[in-house]
Parts: sequence; C-alpha cells; structure tokens
Amino acid sequence: MTLRSGAEPPEDYRPDDNGRVVFSAVFQTQQDHGGWGYRLDEETAGPEFARAPKSLIDQLSPTSSVSANRWRRTCIENSARRSRKLSDGDVIRLGHALEFNDGRARRHFKMILEKPPGYTRSRTVFQCIETGMTCRISGFRKREWVVMSEVVELETTVADTTVDADT
Repeated sequence: MTLRSGAEPPEDYRPDDNGRVVFSAVFQTQQDHGGWGYRLDEETAGPEFARAPKSLIDQLSPTSSVSANRWRRTCIENSARRSRKLSDGDVIRLGHALEFNDGRARRHFKMILEKPPGYTRSRTVFQCIETGMTCRISGFRKREWVVMSEVVELETTVADTTVDADT
C-alpha cells in the first residue's frame, strides 16, 4: 500500500523511500455443503499457512512485529526445505526413522525415479538400503533429510552395526 501524504504507516512497519509499505496476508477459502467461506490472516496474526516463497518474502517491508518475523522465518525455512534437489540414485538419511509394518524403523533410502508403462510422468519412490524394498514417503520434501556421500560407505556401516548387535 502507498501512504497518502501525512498519513502514518502501520504501527509495526517501516515505509520505503517512496512511502510504500508492503506486507503479506494469507487468504484461504473453503467450500462446504453448497456454500463457501473465507479467512484472511495478515502476517502479524502469525498465520498457520507458511508456504510463501522466499522471493515474495524478500519484497516485504521491514517490520518489528515478532509474529510477522516468525512467520517470515518459517516461510523461508519451508521454502528452503521444499527446494532441495535430489538425483536418481542419491542415498538419503532421514532425520527421524520411519517405522514399517514389520515393526522395524529405517532411516536410509535410495531415491529412484520410475516411469511405469503407460504413465507420462516419472514418479519418485525410495528403496530401503537395508532390505531393498521400495516405498513411497509421504511429505518427503517437508521432512528432515541429508544426502549421503556414497552407498558403499553406508552399506558397510549397516553391516558393521548388524554384526555388533548379534555379538
């Protein structure tokens, strides 16, 4: 918004040289039982939806609002987490192990791009390093994970751990 001459800027914001204040708001809509509703949260309200890209956050005016700065920081962290890149064959270690139906928890997976017959797009699946089974990992981009340097190093570590556990 551009301030009229003599107008005071909003309490927590600092206008730029042209007198503009740029802030963000989250506008959510919902359709339910034939009707619809909306909810508008300005950034100082600390909206729960924090998926604004870093490029948008960089355009906002400086603010002293603790809630707005926390929301902006969360958006930047989420943006960085979603933009991490993986290549076919990369091995990852999850921050928190996934528990499977057999009761065992696993953290190391190899990313595989597969394109089933008849599909036009590839999809991402993960192969467990320990068992070789493939699976999908829901919310993968939101999870904590790191790319491992080499599969050989990991397989040696897993094998050593298994031997130590049996003795």
